[in-house]
Amino acid sequence: MKMPAGTMLGAKLDGGVPLRIGVDMLGAQAPDREDQGAGRYGVRLISALTAREDGHEFFLYVHDDLPVPHLPAPAKATVRRLNSDGESDGLTITQRMDLLARTNPDRLDVLLVLNPFETWNHSNPPARPLNGLKLAAIVHDLNVFLSPPEEVYDPLLMQCYRALDEARRYDLLLAVSESTRRDGLARFDWPADRVVTIGDGEDGEIAARVVRALSELPARGPVPKRRIDRGHPRKPRIAFFSPLPPRKSGISDYSVFLLEQLKQTYAIDLYHDTGYVPDLGRAAADFECRDGRLFERYAAELDYRAVVYQMGNSRYHDYHYEMMFRFPGVVTLHDYCLSGFHVQYARKRGKLTESLRDELLTWYPEDAGKILERLNAWAWDEDEVARGCAREGWYLNRRLLASRNRIVVHSPWCLDRTLATRPEPAARMTVIPFGAALRKNSGAEAAAIRARFEIPRDALMIAGFGFINPDKMGIETIDAFQTVAEREPSALLAFVGEEADGGAVRRHAEASPFRDRVRFLGRRSIAEYEDLVSIADIGINLRRPPTNGETSGALLNLLASGVATIVTDVGTFGDYPDDVVRKVGWEREGLEGLRRAMTELATDGAARRRQGARAWEYVAARHEWSRVARQYVEIIERAHAELSGAGDQPAGRVHKVSRMGRVSA
Repeated sequence: MKMPAGTMLGAKLDGGVPLRIGVDMLGAQAPDREDQGAGRYGVRLISALTAREDGHEFFLYVHDDLPVPHLPAPAKATVRRLNSDGESDGLTITQRMDLLARTNPDRLDVLLVLNPFETWNHSNPPARPLNGLKLAAIVHDLNVFLSPPEEVYDPLLMQCYRALDEARRYDLLLAVSESTRRDGLARFDWPADRVVTIGDGEDGEIAARVVRALSELPARGPVPKRRIDRGHPRKPRIAFFSPLPPRKSGISDYSVFLLEQLKQTYAIDLYHDTGYVPDLGRAAADFECRDGRLFERYAAELDYRAVVYQMGNSRYHDYHYEMMFRFPGVVTLHDYCLSGFHVQYARKRGKLTESLRDELLTWYPEDAGKILERLNAWAWDEDEVARGCAREGWYLNRRLLASRNRIVVHSPWCLDRTLATRPEPAARMTVIPFGAALRKNSGAEAAAIRARFEIPRDALMIAGFGFINPDKMGIETIDAFQTVAEREPSALLAFVGEEADGGAVRRHAEASPFRDRVRFLGRRSIAEYEDLVSIADIGINLRRPPTNGETSGALLNLLASGVATIVTDVGTFGDYPDDVVRKVGWEREGLEGLRRAMTELATDGAARRRQGARAWEYVAARHEWSRVARQYVEIIERAHAELSGAGDQPAGRVHKVSRMGRVSA
């Protein structure tokens, strides 16, 4: 006798009783899927499951208007044809499966979805019901999320994100490969106890793993009653504008860590670009995500204590640039030079020539003649214009610095540049160090990480992290590495990050006599990235002069892991003490200086360890995230007091701002 779903509380689903397993067949039925990997995998799996002699009962839910794949053993499964009575029920596939999960007419123990990311006919996987029915899904890969397209809006990607949000609530996720499981755990914070690798080998072995995983699901108990806690003070609410994951931006990653700290003090609404859906993993439940275009409407009702912006030198900040002037608050200026942002911002509006020229003439009137001369000479090549502005010191940040915003920078170098040109805005600037999470590996942990990435345990690993582009001097790094490779047989050079240079560094490596000791490990999830940082022996973090005044998150990650790191002595990098980083004055020393620094650290283990220890101590004293967060709270409260005219107030008290939809002068 079969037990109804949800009755074996406190036990496992098997308990000696055969399971009633339902299967949503859409992943194998959708047009063309049977000839593709996911579709073929689903058909093979169902054939193997229904051929087993273990007493489990299967119900295959097929969609009437789609072809049904051939199954060798249909006699051991009950086929339910949805909407098979010839009369349309008016429901979409998603609505039909949601209804089936809620009503559970076949008294299933588990409903298995063959492919939660099937996008045919705008379908989504069924929602997790509250009736005790278990939901499981097969995850073939997560590639669509790991390398998202750069378009502003991709409807299929947005559909996949909705499916991802639903699937992460499931009782069990069955990963086809161990790498897919690791991606899910690291990138999307999936609970490790709910993700099982089933592999892609012999069909019978896969089926056995699936049945075992389904059988070991603990039966779901009754839905807990909601508890209403009283007596806790209501947190003040802030609005937060920033690119967010999966945007390929260091500021996206920075914002995730900063938000994790600020949520201890504030309720936070995240405002994003139109048509873009941020993915914050488990942390998504802690925030409200809203379309940036709707900010004024929400601000008029929610009485934000302050608005916090993260501003950088990329197109990802288009959507909130004008907001910073209409609704001032706190702006973190990650890149002191914004010329690259302004070039693309002017082009996007269809006024590249006149808009950029007007911006330069308005804010740098003392250089009017030189501006017109340079713009004509640059022939409006966008990269050359952006780099040329940086070389001339036309940072295109003066409008922002002159605004009513409180400006946060990460380095005294940025403050010094402002004091040297326009001292008045410097009074509204605050230096808050870039946050970092400290890390120290045990020997066993480091060995395990090296084994996972196939890095020899005794190798001298020299590594650079982040986007590979000409400004980060990858070609020069390979040339300097040759000297180290000649002297240290165990030395290898690794680049961890997306290649954004058209393959120039990779081609240079292939032409090197030590090409077999240069590795390109590609863009990695945050967790894998941090693991690789932690096992480096020497870090490389270079910038070709002049820089955009950026603070490198990759550099702080290296220092926070106690890695002896080489930098160019330029821009904000020059602010670090000489015993914390090894500096190379590129304009004075050139390639020979880089070669000398790399060789000395590679051949002197004691010096390497001393510098790494000093770097770790420096980060612990200045850059630890909780310390950084306290400084942010202080500056947010200061901005709130200034803009509301409220004077100093404790952060825990909610003050009704004058309907932040309009801030009075």
